[in-house]
Amino acid sequence: MNDFWQLEISNKKDSNGYSIFLWINNMSAGTGNYVVNQSNGLLYEEGPNNNQIILISPEGKKYLSSTNSGNIFISRAEVTSSTNIISGTFSCKVYNIENSSDIINVTDGRFDINYTTLNH
Repeated sequence: MNDFWQLEISNKKDSNGYSIFLWINNMSAGTGNYVVNQSNGLLYEEGPNNNQIILISPEGKKYLSSTNSGNIFISRAEVTSSTNIISGTFSCKVYNIENSSDIINVTDGRFDINYTTLNH
């Protein structure tokens, strides 16, 4: 299992869609609950050394997770030479980086990714 894992969930069909980035810093435990903590707003290796969620609005506003602000639950993690499936759910509260009183509560988020067929 990778040390880190990032998933971008985007509504690319609608021009007014939000993008959500889920970052798990260390997924070596496989399935289970990963607590979401403070985001510094950076992605990939430049991001913080913890689990985070970043949300980008259609207008380009950036919303960040804070300490203990949500969960990413991995219900299925089959990463082998023939199977690359990761599934789970997530929820969190994120705040606008420019106005901390502007908060979005994300509930009932879900993902089912098959890397073998992704982009095919």
